[in-house]
Amino acid sequence: MANGGTIMKAQVPSSVNLDLFNELYTDGRRAVVVKYPNGDPSTQGLYAKDPDPSRNGTVFPYFQLGLGGGVSVFNPPRNFWCTASPLTGSNYAVPRGFTVKNGALSHIGNWSKPTTGFVHGFHFGYWGNWVFEIASINSTKNTIMFGRGGFQKARGSGSGGAFYVANIFEEVDSPNEWFLDKDTRTLYFMPNETMPQVFVASQIPCLISISGSSNDNTVHEVLIQGLILTETSNTYMRDYMVPSGGDWAVHWGGTMYLTNTRNVTITRNLFTQLVCNGIAFIGYNDATSITLNEFVWLADSAIILVGSTNEIDGFSMTSQPVNTLIQSNLIHETGIYLKQSSPVLISVSRSVSVIGNRMFNMPRAVINVNDGFYGNHTLSWNVIFNTV
Repeated sequence: MANGGTIMKAQVPSSVNLDLFNELYTDGRRAVVVKYPNGDPSTQGLYAKDPDPSRNGTVFPYFQLGLGGGVSVFNPPRNFWCTASPLTGSNYAVPRGFTVKNGALSHIGNWSKPTTGFVHGFHFGYWGNWVFEIASINSTKNTIMFGRGGFQKARGSGSGGAFYVANIFEEVDSPNEWFLDKDTRTLYFMPNETMPQVFVASQIPCLISISGSSNDNTVHEVLIQGLILTETSNTYMRDYMVPSGGDWAVHWGGTMYLTNTRNVTITRNLFTQLVCNGIAFIGYNDATSITLNEFVWLADSAIILVGSTNEIDGFSMTSQPVNTLIQSNLIHETGIYLKQSSPVLISVSRSVSVIGNRMFNMPRAVINVNDGFYGNHTLSWNVIFNTV
């Protein structure tokens, strides 16, 4: 190899579902899906843009919603940013491919199976990123065309920014990189000077799911305490939704998923080495308490609260998180794969209190109130730094 390293290989047993196996952990830490340029996304490549001056006044004065058509990539297929008369003058769109400079991808001519690959790329404004499957390449023209993807942000863009390419076998040339050949069920791994003792082929994104059948028939009086939740599979190519008129799209799942619950307490747990959201409160969840937990090394957001309405008013349906307390948590090193992410996302939710948390080292805003629905939120006594 380029650095003289050795690639080890092993057959993956038939008990492992290769369609679900998309993250590898070695001795309790996430290994790096082979990428170019080299580097661990957990510690390299974070981008922080200096904030612009604050502004007064209203930019988007009314709400509108586009259904189907170009936003069918989302589930459900709707988006504030795709309508007949878009407020920004342009509709949701994403690039379909790109051309790289000569020498920028020096091994592109050697890629034997380029369609195994993914492109992780910022859009031009660097407030979010996309992930695309590679549909085809032309090594002579240095072009890469995209397949499925680009739904990780609600507000599209016709141009991109910095990027990296992942999951191409010929790019395995750096310690801790791995590649899975699904055709032969062969796992390739380049160790550092010492070989890891434990390998975990993660196939599960959600470790705890609590779901009542309706807001009249809830799961209630639940305590989740003292757990270590770790080593999940990734979700950035699963279904994303546009929850409201903000510019976010979210995967509506998480390591812990709750819907139609009351009086749930989540306390003194460790959420670490996760490649999806930490906790997802979707729809009706009343009187939830999230206290004294640590969230660290997360690929996406730590806590998301996402409700829904009938698109007419906010009161005919009781389908939102309400009366949520997020207090005294330590949240850091998040947004490793998904840059439009936050420790706390509040969307179509009521009466959320975010109090006395320490939150730092993430690519976007620490607390994102995605819309003006209902309100009655309390944000106080939080220590926030090294963010935008």
